[in-house]
Amino acid sequence: MKNLFGSLKSKLFGKIFFSFMLILFVWMAVFYIGNQIIMNRAFNIYYNRLADNPPPELRQELEEHGWRPAGEPLGTGEKIDQGVDRQRLFGAKLLEAVQNLFRQASNTAIRWATMIAFVIAIIASLIMASSLVQPAQAMSVAAQRIADGHYEERVSLPDKLTREAYDEWQDFAYQFNLMAESLEDTEMMRRRLIGDVAHEMRTPLTTVKGYLEGIQDGVIEANEDTFSRIYREADRLQHLVADLQELSRVESKAVAMELVALSPAQLLESTIERLKIQADENKIHLEIALSESLPEVLGDDERIHQVLLNLTNNALHYTPQNGTITLGAVDEGNVVHFTVADNGIGIEAEHLKHIFDRFYRVDKSRTRASGGSGIGLTISKHLVESMGGAIWAESAGVGKGSTFHFTLPKVS
Repeated sequence: MKNLFGSLKSKLFGKIFFSFMLILFVWMAVFYIGNQIIMNRAFNIYYNRLADNPPPELRQELEEHGWRPAGEPLGTGEKIDQGVDRQRLFGAKLLEAVQNLFRQASNTAIRWATMIAFVIAIIASLIMASSLVQPAQAMSVAAQRIADGHYEERVSLPDKLTREAYDEWQDFAYQFNLMAESLEDTEMMRRRLIGDVAHEMRTPLTTVKGYLEGIQDGVIEANEDTFSRIYREADRLQHLVADLQELSRVESKAVAMELVALSPAQLLESTIERLKIQADENKIHLEIALSESLPEVLGDDERIHQVLLNLTNNALHYTPQNGTITLGAVDEGNVVHFTVADNGIGIEAEHLKHIFDRFYRVDKSRTRASGGSGIGLTISKHLVESMGGAIWAESAGVGKGSTFHFTLPKVS
């Protein structure tokens, strides 16, 4: 009842209630006019049929009073005004009286039925209008709370129903909850991004500050080795800022793309050539697996190399010595499917859906120096999607290696 009275203040409630009542009034008008025109005519038709051909038990009694079927010739000695058939059973005046009585009885029944229907219609309209308005009011309240920063707010849905059984309002509420969940995830990512950036910058800044304070206090000697360490920490900060700037550009789609036809084999070979020294230092073997007659792909040369370098660099960080990293490409329908597979530490299933999030690391113990900032995969994702492709990761589990996949459209 509280919800019902709360709905009365809604503008939508008034519109829905008015619509229901308008339908009722139209129905009442049509029913009344139809009763006055159709019912009286129908009564005359059925009355005349009864007069022309009454049932056998009534026919015998009427014939005793001189009734004859319409059109039957008069008997011997009968006068023209004899017989009730000429006046239709009971006579014209009696017929008119019966019609008036019938009309009065039907109008009385219609008035009572209309009043009862009107009361029932008001109650039903109130309930129906309220049931339609309440979900909208609930979503309005939830939307306001989300706007105020309460991103955990959700619209309640029936637990016993599956999504296939939802009506339009329930499906709307379901989609609203998905939007709210997405906003909550975005807010959590924003907070985590601020925390991650602060964490990434704190370590090199603390190191630089420590060295400078040590030099000022005379604890640390101001020599080439000290300045070299300070420079490395400053360089780490510079790389982090550059990564953040690059991420901002790719997420806002501000990166210019020059799409041209490129050979997949040449892309993979040049990637391995750039990383061969680093792989040799870590005693990791790089190899290529290509299918024959690969078509050219449509993409930006620099950005595809950036993606391949990011993925391969990531594999180098998480592959132990004497491991193998395989770069491959196959022709699949309208796209070329690239892979970067390793036999390294692998990825647990719970991490796969977050692997392309900003600053996300599977191994939390790794620092930026040993494992990167966690931005490279995020940048790769946006670059691939900007070129019309898709990117994802797969792994059989911990210790079983991982494979990064991405696709690029073929040259038509």
